[in-house]
Amino acid sequence: MKMHQRELLEARNYCELYNCYALWITDNRQFFTTGSHAVRKADNQVKKPYGFRSYLKTFLKTEYEIHSAEQHASEYLTDHPDEFIEKADIFARQFPNIIKNRQENLNQKKTKTNATLNEHFEQLSVDLVPRSDETVTVTETETERLLAMAQRHGAKMFKKGDLEIHF
Repeated sequence: MKMHQRELLEARNYCELYNCYALWITDNRQFFTTGSHAVRKADNQVKKPYGFRSYLKTFLKTEYEIHSAEQHASEYLTDHPDEFIEKADIFARQFPNIIKNRQENLNQKKTKTNATLNEHFEQLSVDLVPRSDETVTVTETETERLLAMAQRHGAKMFKKGDLEIHF
């Protein structure tokens, strides 16, 4: 069994690793703790996989291996919570709130990132006045020149009269 768990970790199969943890913690409730205190919530109510580090200690030897595995597994769960619903069925049924919490955190992070990106590109879209050092070929029309300048400055939209172009 220990070899199988190590192989899961080396293959970065964190969904199956968390399934193994869910089965292990059922029989090892003494490790379902936060610090030295037992967690009193039911499995389906917790937001963290308590005892996961203790589970890793059952088949990993060094502190570096344990810390690294814990970090990578946690990051994977944080970045891919929807995958755990499909591929970590035991874990998902036993600890639905952990996945729900990670989904909510991921959605908040995406919303914040998108807002920051939108703000950045809106600021880039503001100044479309040509600088004196920008040369224009004789064959370009005014619209082509403005369109090219908008693209160079990272604008996400160009509008002139009835013409509207999104980049």
